[in-house]
Parts: sequence; C-alpha cells; structure tokens
Amino acid sequence: MTIQTESKFQKEELKTLKAKVNRPKRIPLGSQTRFNFPQRPGYRRYLFNDTGTNLAEAELAGYTFVLNRDGNKECLTVDRSLGMKGYLMETPLEFYNEDQEAYNKKIDETEKSLGRTPAGKEIPTEYMGRFKDYSSV
Repeated sequence: MTIQTESKFQKEELKTLKAKVNRPKRIPLGSQTRFNFPQRPGYRRYLFNDTGTNLAEAELAGYTFVLNRDGNKECLTVDRSLGMKGYLMETPLEFYNEDQEAYNKKIDETEKSLGRTPAGKEIPTEYMGRFKDYSSV
C-alpha cells in the first residue's frame, strides 16, 4: 500500500494559486488614462494642447469646444511641469471622415511613388529593382 503525500513544493504552489484566485482584479497602469472622455454619438472628440495656434487651427478645421455642466470649456492640465492646458474639442464625424479620407489618399500616393500599392503589395517595376518573380526559375 502506497500513501501519497504532498511535497512541501506542492503545498507552496497550491497556496500561491489560492492567493491568486482570491486577490482583487488589477487594472494595469498603462491601460488607464486620465484623458478618457465620453464620446458623443455622431462626433469625434479630441484633446488639443493649448500651444501656439493649435486651438485656432482646430476651430478652422471645424472643431468646437466641448462645454462642461457650468458652461465653461472642458479643459485639464496635460503637462504639470509647463502648466500646459488641454481643451476637449469635437467635430462632426462627417468632417472627421472627410479629413481621414484625404489623409489616407495622401499616404496611398506616397506609397505608390515608393513602389508599393495601398494594400502593401509590390508593384512590378524594373526601376525599383525590388519585384522579381523567381517561382518559374
């Protein structure tokens, strides 16, 4: 008759596992942000730093300030060492999507000029010297 006993190592391992099961759920620091504002349906919100002409340029691009409950512009300190403020602004999704399409078109044109298609595939050009099909050799 064989009697099995738990080794000291197994007892410690079991104790560690029980402690992990009973501990409270962690939220890693990198996953939290103090700049997390609720989104408004139909709008794209963005936090603009109050430096140079940032806010004026944002307004020219169609962004408007988000107001808090008191009717003041929603802002917070984004850099304590400089005392820089950030203002929450929003633009209709229609404007935001138009801007993104223009931005993506510019990227596609640049990639095409570099010998790549927007999908990331090579364009066969002798000048680029990059695309060679050796499958039939």
